[in-house]
Amino acid sequence: MFELRKAILITNNDRVYDKYKDKLACIYTKDYEDTLIKVRDYVYEKHQLLTHPQASSLKPNQTPYRSVLIYPTDEDNTKDM
Repeated sequence: MFELRKAILITNNDRVYDKYKDKLACIYTKDYEDTLIKVRDYVYEKHQLLTHPQASSLKPNQTPYRSVLIYPTDEDNTKDM
């Protein structure tokens, strides 16, 4: 299945970054748009989205933070899915 140590967290939220930086690979971006662009680039490089970047709050356009978890795909991982 998934190994947490291989997952990558891309976020522009400094609190999320500080909390998870020791548990998995984290990439801190400067703003909302940079987060989405970085995630897009990884998806183009064959990474899999584990969480969706769509806002889940009731006021999605008023939330300036995004945190997305992605996972690299390889032959071993695609056989399990």
